[in-house]
Amino acid sequence: MQVRKSASLNCFALERVIGPCGRTSGSTIGAGADVLTSHSATKMSPFEVVYGFNPITPLDLLPLPQEQVISKDGKARADYVKRLHQQVKENLERRTQQYEKQANKGRKRVTFDVGDWVWVHFRKERFPAQRRLKILPRGDGPFQVLEKVNDNAYKLDLPGDYIVSATFNVSDLSPYDNSADLRTNPFQEGGMM
Repeated sequence: MQVRKSASLNCFALERVIGPCGRTSGSTIGAGADVLTSHSATKMSPFEVVYGFNPITPLDLLPLPQEQVISKDGKARADYVKRLHQQVKENLERRTQQYEKQANKGRKRVTFDVGDWVWVHFRKERFPAQRRLKILPRGDGPFQVLEKVNDNAYKLDLPGDYIVSATFNVSDLSPYDNSADLRTNPFQEGGMM
């Protein structure tokens, strides 16, 4: 019975500081436990990031009397917290670089210059008339790049029969290679063979 009272006291201490404990079947402390677990990106618990230490027991979370809060070495504590926050920032930046490297693993950077020729991919949302049937072409071109808005967007020289904006995302464009003509018959005289 003594163990159960101790668990109830721990839950009571957590409730005063971080909110109500989730009581499920057989569990006396639930909701407050995630505050003390270490995060994979910061390598520290959220409590440790904010306060600079991990509490050993839930009673460490109770507010101290005012005369015990005043500290003579405040500057040392402030320096410690600054170093801690710097370490957390470095851990987060390192983890962000890992995420970025993984997300950009298969991507290739494509940029066009003004005057380049490109093919345009017809998206159903943007070109509903050109993509209403499966047998219709999925792209058109070549079109000339008139303006480079940024590395991700380009303005093209579209004919008047397209009733859409002439600015396209780079994901809808592919480079036009005018050196390879796929329509030539290799068996004709002067063909590829």
